[in-house]
Amino acid sequence: MKPTQYLAIDTETTGLNSDLHSLLEIAAIPLNAKLQKQDVEPFHTLVRPIHGRSVDAKAIEINGHTWATQCAGPVWDKALNYRDARIEFKKYIAQHFGPDASFIVLVGWNVSFDEGFLQRLYTYSNEGVTVPTDSVLTREKWPFHWHKIDLQGICRYLDIRAGRSRRSYRLGALAEHYYATSLAKYAAHTALGDCEMQLRVLEAVEKDNEVK
Repeated sequence: MKPTQYLAIDTETTGLNSDLHSLLEIAAIPLNAKLQKQDVEPFHTLVRPIHGRSVDAKAIEINGHTWATQCAGPVWDKALNYRDARIEFKKYIAQHFGPDASFIVLVGWNVSFDEGFLQRLYTYSNEGVTVPTDSVLTREKWPFHWHKIDLQGICRYLDIRAGRSRRSYRLGALAEHYYATSLAKYAAHTALGDCEMQLRVLEAVEKDNEVK
C-alpha cells in the first residue's frame, strides 16, 4: 500500500460559508512524514471569486483582497478563474505526489474550513457569466484522503497535556506569542504566509512541551 502523504493548505475567501462565498487565494506546502516542510516550491495562486456570490466586507477588510471587489485591474488579471485554478492545483499535486491523491492527508489550521472551499474548486469549473447552476456544473470526485489533520486541535491537545491554557487559539494570536509581532502580522491573512506560519506555531508549541 502506498504510504500516507501530507499537504499543508490555507485559503483566503470572500466570507465564511463555502456555499455562499468564494475562494480568493490558495496555498499548499508538501510535508514529510513528520509534518515538516519539504524543500520544494510551494503552491500559490489568486482565484477570481465566482460571479454573483457574496463578498463580505469584513472578510475583505481582514485579508486585504480589495481587488476582488473591483473585477478589473492587474491583480484581477493575474488571478485564475476556478477552472484554471483547479487545473494548476491538480498539476502541482501530480508533480509532487503522483497521479493518485487518495493517500494525501490535508493538514491545516481549522482545516475543515479550507477543505470546504477546496471541495467547491472540484465542483465548479465553468465560471464567468452567472452563479453556477446544474447546467454549468462540472463535478469531479474529491481526490484526497478522507482523513485530515487539524493543527489547531493538535496545539490544544499539547496544551492540555502540558497543563497550559491560552486566551485564544487563533493562528495570529499564537504567532504573535511565539514570534516577533512584525513577522506574525506580515504573514497574517495571506494564504502562503499563514500556511508557513501554522507549521512554525506547531513546532513552537511542541518545543514548549519538551521544555516541561
